[in-house]
Amino acid sequence: MWAAIVAIGVSFAALGVSILSWRAIVQTNRASVFEHRMQVYQDVETFIRRWRQLGTPDMAILADLTNAHQRSKFLFPAEVTEEIRTLWTDAVQADFDAMVINGDTPGDRDEAIERRQALTLKHTEDGSRMQTLFEKQLKVRT
Repeated sequence: MWAAIVAIGVSFAALGVSILSWRAIVQTNRASVFEHRMQVYQDVETFIRRWRQLGTPDMAILADLTNAHQRSKFLFPAEVTEEIRTLWTDAVQADFDAMVINGDTPGDRDEAIERRQALTLKHTEDGSRMQTLFEKQLKVRT
């Protein structure tokens, strides 16, 4: 009789340890995913910050943005990945427009000036869509 009671007690203790272990694994996994998401966010923010500082996209770090886009496919909902892709394509367009403005490439200079300014404001002003999407996705849940 006592052996059965002890066995039940040990079983409950083992169950408790298993539950605690499972919770620790879940929290570790969440922390790991958060770190990977944060790295994507930091790469995107670095690109935007350089665009804001220079007034034109820094094509030297475009590869970091495209890599962040690839990683985002596995870490974020489609709307975040699509917004990073939009940032990427708009940056390429703004860089091309800068070449038109400088006379390095033929094109409509006035149109290039307007488009480049609109794209710069779209991606570098506070409260941009990208910023809103990331804030929603990077909230820490326990």
